[in-house]
Amino acid sequence: MLVFVPLATLLWMRGDELAAAAALICAGAWLGFGALPRADRHNTARIASLTAIATLIATWATAMLLALVYAEYAAHETRARIWIPVMSIVATNIGGVIAVFRSTQTRTETSAALREVSDLRIAVLSVPVVEAADRASRAETVEDLLAGIKSMLQLAVNLTLLPRAVDQASLWALDEASGEWFICQATTTPRQQQFRQDVVQSETPRGGIVANFAAGVSIPELENTAREGDVYLVGAGLRSHPWFRINPEQDRSAEGIAVVLLRRQGLPFGALCFTWEARVIPTSGSQAQEMIDILQRWAQAFSTALARLYRLRELSNHE
Repeated sequence: MLVFVPLATLLWMRGDELAAAAALICAGAWLGFGALPRADRHNTARIASLTAIATLIATWATAMLLALVYAEYAAHETRARIWIPVMSIVATNIGGVIAVFRSTQTRTETSAALREVSDLRIAVLSVPVVEAADRASRAETVEDLLAGIKSMLQLAVNLTLLPRAVDQASLWALDEASGEWFICQATTTPRQQQFRQDVVQSETPRGGIVANFAAGVSIPELENTAREGDVYLVGAGLRSHPWFRINPEQDRSAEGIAVVLLRRQGLPFGALCFTWEARVIPTSGSQAQEMIDILQRWAQAFSTALARLYRLRELSNHE
């Protein structure tokens, strides 16, 4: 870019407006090419497309500039008129064919490597949560199990996988007898854990995020929200969400929430929730997709622990 701008100025001063315009186009094209964001496993296809477009624009803009300069200052030379254009055309085509094969191979291999590395990172950093879930699944009493679940929630919040703004977590369970969703364990105070939401069959304004989402109703089309499978993200503006229900015992209202449903025999029987106070959680792009991947993986671990809670309660009722 530092080369093309002075060149454009020089060409303009010499009266070659077309070549000067081509030099400015080159400057913008190479600037855009250099400003392309880095690829990760979630945006590889988009970045590859942008890179291809930026490469073509930069290549043809530079070729146009060279052709104009050549036509203006070298075309009158007989030798240049013969071998320079031929060499340029042949080199460009050969290089383009090689670049196509190399780019395709690199893109495929990089995309696969990024997916594997990201998934491996999630798996490795999730080991403490999985180990805690294994211990909880072998708990003999409800008290020991709830202590294990709370340890899992604390680990999930404190791990570096989730965005730093996430500061609270809760595990919800379905009480079929009373027709309510209740918090079986959370990182909040016991007083705040008395909050419940009635089971709903259709969309119920102010009926609660967990209750409405578990009912499978249509998701409101709102900004700063995203849904993929059993995961629902509300990045900001939670208090204005039509489903939001105030917890009267909560000291402060969350700004956003992430919910992943836990299923048993295909039906929701629990929900894992994370909340944050600051508006910093994205609901689109690679960061949001990674959070969705994390919640989907953790859903398996927390489902195991929650299933043990149901089992212990059934055994207690039979005694």
